[in-house]
Amino acid sequence: DIGEFKGRFEVAPSAARVIYNHYKRPEFARFDELMTATDRVDAAQLTKEDVTDPKGWILLAYTLDPRTGFGPEFQKYFRWLVEYVKEVPMQKVLDHPEVRKRCDRVKQERDEFVALLKQHSHADGTVIFTDFRGQKETPVGNRFLVYTLHPQANCEVRAFKGKAGNVVLACGHSIFNRTCNVNVGSLMAQYGGGGHAGAGTCQVPADTADAWIEEIVNTLKANK
Repeated sequence: DIGEFKGRFEVAPSAARVIYNHYKRPEFARFDELMTATDRVDAAQLTKEDVTDPKGWILLAYTLDPRTGFGPEFQKYFRWLVEYVKEVPMQKVLDHPEVRKRCDRVKQERDEFVALLKQHSHADGTVIFTDFRGQKETPVGNRFLVYTLHPQANCEVRAFKGKAGNVVLACGHSIFNRTCNVNVGSLMAQYGGGGHAGAGTCQVPADTADAWIEEIVNTLKANK
């Protein structure tokens, strides 16, 4: 029982949709197309083409995902874009040089990113393990591409360098093969991290990473 509160609670495809539905301001109508794309991206209701050859608002969304790999410039761009969309017609957002530059980079580096995934990813049953621990830099690329390379898999564990010599383990359900029954957030919490049912992360000491990766992969393979 959550009791009385002012605001809105609902199950929606995105948090943005909850806010949109709560205020229902007429001036929000110009954001309808953007909102539809936001719902699809936030709920990962994407087609294979959205992942391999994104366009329009879906492509823009990848430039706003910190996991795409734009590095430290991401925060500055994100804050600028939040303000910019308030001021101009939506088509101008897609045509702005700063936005176009990043959208073009997502497309231009796609093949390089896919090649890196092929080199450093393998499927162990229904689980993909991607090991980026040895990579100083990676090309930009959307986080769903790996699932197009291993359609039989229903989840991925990705390892890469974290802070203070730790290893970050990022885990997520496949958006195409939705047969993973493991609550990823709960699994990551067992290793000091967290998340939600479909995705989560944890940071583990480098010297125990291999053993913990094996445990996590085995839990995901058991799929209970």
